[in-house]
Amino acid sequence: MSASHTIPTPSFDDPIVRDVLELEKFRHGPSVSTVHPSLFREVKNVFHLLESLQSARIEGNRTTVEDLAASEALGTATETEPLREIHNLVDAMQWIEREFEAQSTRVIDEAFLCELHRLTVKNLRTPEQGGDGDTNPGKIRSSQVYITRSTHVPPLPHLVPKFIAEFVSFINCPIDPQWEVLRIAVAHHRFTHIHPFVNGNGRVARLVTYAMLVRARFGSGGIHMLNPSGVFCLDRTRYMQSLNWADSGLECDVLEWCRFMISGMRREFEKTYSLLDASTVVATLFEPVLDDAVAMGRVSAHDGNILRALAGEPLQTASAEFFKRWYPGVAPSRVSFHIRRLKEAGLIAPWPTEQSRKYVLQVSGSLTVTALFRQLQLLGFVEA
Repeated sequence: MSASHTIPTPSFDDPIVRDVLELEKFRHGPSVSTVHPSLFREVKNVFHLLESLQSARIEGNRTTVEDLAASEALGTATETEPLREIHNLVDAMQWIEREFEAQSTRVIDEAFLCELHRLTVKNLRTPEQGGDGDTNPGKIRSSQVYITRSTHVPPLPHLVPKFIAEFVSFINCPIDPQWEVLRIAVAHHRFTHIHPFVNGNGRVARLVTYAMLVRARFGSGGIHMLNPSGVFCLDRTRYMQSLNWADSGLECDVLEWCRFMISGMRREFEKTYSLLDASTVVATLFEPVLDDAVAMGRVSAHDGNILRALAGEPLQTASAEFFKRWYPGVAPSRVSFHIRRLKEAGLIAPWPTEQSRKYVLQVSGSLTVTALFRQLQLLGFVEA
């Protein structure tokens, strides 16, 4: 293993040791959410969309949270190239999850990296055309590239296959679990150092980090929420500086990069794991979202009261009897009409099948998605 792939060894009193130990709790922490599975999936999908927005913005995408929310509400999610770039990253994250659901110990090999790149740049114009795509999607570069705002010059193209082979060996070799988080941090820097593709390397590097976190079972049982884009977006300047320092290859500089990344990961995990607890999510997310949707005139005050009460029901589900209480003296057919109206508005959904008579709250429909995005922003899950 070359020096560039060496995992730095922190001293026992280094703050990074405490961060690594805290992160281990998340690896072996709760694997089941008390939030209803349908609602958790909604929040997770929106969360990944916001993370993908942040990853794209690191590379210069100018889409705002408000722009993204509006596109989701209007159903124009892939109408423009900046929006397609964001949704490409969401597609790539979903592909990663499917791969590891099918084979939890799957090797992250060159083919895996190339597929991530293909998904990242699909349907985007090339840089020569003014876009963020690549002339050879899913192909290791055969030409020299340079990194904006960096003094580092990536390896010559004929050396890239050798470096990628070393990288693949490094991230897949057996390792003591206590070193896994440090390896993930070193791998992120090493991938950006190699810069194996003509374009899209930063976006793919963050996806590789997500893949390594999923494989390491941070958030087992399908609860994979953290793409580290949030870590880097909070201080993009320090992100770039720390990567540049680590380019020296000196252990002290690589360790400083690891401190930056791992402390940020700990913060993000602490925030995202709060979304596993139903009482916390209802109080800090669902109820404020419904209040906001009512204030914006998207949802009526009466419907807002119904939905807030539904949010407080066990697992945010209720039978038709629940809705009858909100329409006293109203004929059953009219109650059914109102249930159908809420369903068609995307505010509730039958569970677990379309024919079921139980209903679960929905918060990512066109009437509430803007409020959901805004509340996640207020809670610090996406940069302002």
